[in-house]
Amino acid sequence: MKANRIARIESFLQEEFGNLFQRIGKSHFPGVLISVTAVKISPDLSVARVYLSVFPFAKSPEVKEFIDTNYMTIKNESSKMLGKHLRIMPELNFVIDDAFEREEEIKRLLKEGGDNPIK
Repeated sequence: MKANRIARIESFLQEEFGNLFQRIGKSHFPGVLISVTAVKISPDLSVARVYLSVFPFAKSPEVKEFIDTNYMTIKNESSKMLGKHLRIMPELNFVIDDAFEREEEIKRLLKEGGDNPIK
Protein backbone atom coordinates (compact mmCIF):
# COMPACT_ATOMS: atom_id res chain seq x y z
CA MET A 1 0.00 0.00 0.00
CA LYS A 2 2.79 2.45 0.90
CA ALA A 3 4.68 1.72 -2.32
CA ASN A 4 1.55 2.51 -4.31
CA ARG A 5 1.16 5.83 -2.49
CA ILE A 6 4.79 6.77 -3.11
CA ALA A 7 4.44 5.85 -6.79
CA ARG A 8 1.39 8.13 -7.08
CA ILE A 9 3.25 10.98 -5.38
CA GLU A 10 6.28 10.50 -7.66
CA SER A 11 4.04 10.57 -10.73
CA PHE A 12 2.27 13.69 -9.49
CA LEU A 13 5.58 15.43 -8.75
CA GLN A 14 6.94 14.48 -12.17
CA GLU A 15 3.96 16.09 -13.87
CA GLU A 16 4.10 19.26 -11.75
CA PHE A 17 7.87 19.69 -12.10
CA GLY A 18 7.50 19.02 -15.83
CA ASN A 19 5.14 21.98 -16.10
CA LEU A 20 7.46 24.16 -14.02
CA PHE A 21 10.56 23.34 -16.06
CA GLN A 22 8.66 23.81 -19.30
CA ARG A 23 7.97 27.40 -18.21
CA ILE A 24 11.58 27.88 -17.07
CA GLY A 25 12.85 26.54 -20.39
CA LYS A 26 10.66 28.88 -22.43
CA SER A 27 11.55 31.98 -20.43
CA HIS A 28 15.28 31.44 -19.72
CA PHE A 29 16.51 28.95 -22.34
CA PRO A 30 14.78 29.50 -25.70
CA GLY A 31 15.37 26.58 -28.05
CA VAL A 32 16.20 24.22 -25.18
CA LEU A 33 13.86 21.45 -24.08
CA ILE A 34 13.95 20.60 -20.37
CA SER A 35 11.90 17.59 -19.37
CA VAL A 36 11.53 15.66 -16.14
CA THR A 37 12.35 12.01 -16.81
CA ALA A 38 11.72 10.73 -13.29
CA VAL A 39 11.16 11.70 -9.68
CA LYS A 40 12.27 9.45 -6.85
CA ILE A 41 11.12 10.29 -3.34
CA SER A 42 12.30 8.81 -0.06
CA PRO A 43 9.85 6.64 1.91
CA ASP A 44 9.45 9.36 4.56
CA LEU A 45 8.78 11.97 1.81
CA SER A 46 11.61 14.17 3.06
CA VAL A 47 13.87 14.08 -0.02
CA ALA A 48 12.92 14.13 -3.69
CA ARG A 49 15.43 13.54 -6.46
CA VAL A 50 14.28 15.11 -9.74
CA TYR A 51 15.92 13.78 -12.91
CA LEU A 52 16.06 16.28 -15.77
CA SER A 53 16.76 15.65 -19.42
CA VAL A 54 18.09 18.59 -21.43
CA PHE A 55 18.02 18.76 -25.22
CA PRO A 56 20.44 19.70 -26.69
CA PHE A 57 22.61 18.00 -24.10
CA ALA A 58 25.39 20.56 -24.59
CA LYS A 59 23.25 23.10 -22.71
CA SER A 60 23.08 20.87 -19.60
CA PRO A 61 25.83 22.68 -17.66
CA GLU A 62 24.07 26.04 -18.18
CA VAL A 63 20.74 24.61 -17.05
CA LYS A 64 22.30 22.96 -13.98
CA GLU A 65 24.07 26.20 -13.06
CA PHE A 66 20.79 28.12 -13.39
CA ILE A 67 19.00 25.60 -11.16
CA ASP A 68 21.76 25.72 -8.54
CA THR A 69 21.81 29.53 -8.56
CA ASN A 70 18.01 29.84 -8.36
CA TYR A 71 17.37 26.86 -6.08
CA MET A 72 15.37 28.79 -3.47
CA THR A 73 13.20 30.47 -6.09
CA ILE A 74 12.45 27.10 -7.69
CA LYS A 75 11.72 25.55 -4.29
CA ASN A 76 9.39 28.42 -3.36
CA GLU A 77 7.56 28.12 -6.68
CA SER A 78 7.29 24.37 -6.15
CA SER A 79 6.00 24.92 -2.65
CA LYS A 80 3.21 27.13 -3.99
CA MET A 81 2.25 24.47 -6.56
CA LEU A 82 2.39 21.54 -4.16
CA GLY A 83 1.29 23.16 -0.91
CA LYS A 84 -2.26 21.84 -1.18
CA HIS A 85 -1.09 18.29 -1.81
CA LEU A 86 1.92 17.74 0.46
CA ARG A 87 2.10 18.66 4.10
CA ILE A 88 5.88 19.11 4.09
CA MET A 89 7.87 20.22 1.08
CA PRO A 90 10.66 17.68 0.50
CA GLU A 91 14.27 18.69 0.05
CA LEU A 92 14.86 18.83 -3.71
CA ASN A 93 17.89 17.37 -5.49
CA PHE A 94 18.06 18.10 -9.20
CA VAL A 95 20.11 15.70 -11.32
CA ILE A 96 20.86 15.97 -15.03
CA ASP A 97 19.87 12.62 -16.55
CA ASP A 98 22.40 11.73 -19.23
CA ALA A 99 20.94 8.30 -20.06
CA PHE A 100 19.88 9.36 -23.56
CA GLU A 101 23.30 10.84 -24.25
CA ARG A 102 25.02 7.60 -23.13
CA GLU A 103 22.62 5.57 -25.28
CA GLU A 104 23.50 7.65 -28.34
CA GLU A 105 27.21 7.22 -27.62
CA ILE A 106 26.83 3.42 -27.42
CA LYS A 107 24.85 3.38 -30.67
CA ARG A 108 27.53 5.48 -32.35
CA LEU A 109 30.31 3.18 -31.14
CA LEU A 110 28.47 0.09 -32.32
CA LYS A 111 27.69 1.68 -35.68
CA GLU A 112 31.34 2.61 -36.27
CA GLY A 113 32.35 -0.98 -35.69
CA GLY A 114 34.69 -0.21 -32.82
CA ASP A 115 35.23 -2.40 -29.82
CA ASN A 116 31.99 -3.70 -28.40
CA PRO A 117 31.47 -1.96 -25.02
CA ILE A 118 29.20 -4.81 -23.91
CA LYS A 119 31.48 -7.81 -23.36
